[in-house]
Amino acid sequence: MKNKDFMKEYHHFDGDHTVIFNIVEVNKARREITLAVSDQGRLTQTTYDLKGNMKDPYFEYGTFGEYKIPVNEFVNMEERK
Repeated sequence: MKNKDFMKEYHHFDGDHTVIFNIVEVNKARREITLAVSDQGRLTQTTYDLKGNMKDPYFEYGTFGEYKIPVNEFVNMEERK
């Protein structure tokens, strides 16, 4: 079964550079999202807690969690072609 969210992408500009997030997995039962994060040429896999309600979830990013990244704004890059 194909995960409809797998590898959807989101670009976030933090004022200095662009960070690219790709969804690896969304675990609604644990309210977690696992992402491949490309930040300044470094690629890491990180899991964040999902906040908000499950119709409009987000996760907090940044040193102090100052950025709220909405999961519903991730896009399937294949569909953009």
